[in-house]
Amino acid sequence: MLKVLFGIYKDAGGLFYVIGTPYVYLAAILTYLFFDRSYTSDWPTLALGMFPSLVGFSLATFAIVLALFGSENLAKLAAKGDGQKVSPLAKLTALIVHSALIQISALISAFGLKQNGVCALSWLDCGWQSVPRYICENLEVWKWFYIAGLFLTIYGLLLIVSTLLAVFQTSQMTR
Repeated sequence: MLKVLFGIYKDAGGLFYVIGTPYVYLAAILTYLFFDRSYTSDWPTLALGMFPSLVGFSLATFAIVLALFGSENLAKLAAKGDGQKVSPLAKLTALIVHSALIQISALISAFGLKQNGVCALSWLDCGWQSVPRYICENLEVWKWFYIAGLFLTIYGLLLIVSTLLAVFQTSQMTR
């Protein structure tokens, strides 16, 4: 599984290429700006309502690309160009899979926060004052889970734009 995952990010241009996109920076800025407001709201419920459909949208995007481009255009896209390490189709596939993985991660984080309430580590509690409970309540570790989930949610939403732009750019190559 890790070999496939590393292969996906290699085809996308490398993990640092993906992390260095403007979408990551914009998501970080929006997370910072929205944290105080979202802290009192119920964003995990919102994420649970929208991300199943958005993950389906991301995966359907790839199915539509395969169906509409046809075999001749797919052959063009599957070929590596001069000086390219990966084909445009492999890069598009990697970006769509990355988008779906981030959106699924946001869905899982929202589900975990929603199920466990205030403390994301409460499921580790054995009924007595355990170390995870102490860390959660006194060091407020759950806020970091909350921030990470909010970041993944915002980043997952921004990746929809990235996916649409990547499909458009790829479709321009078939002309």
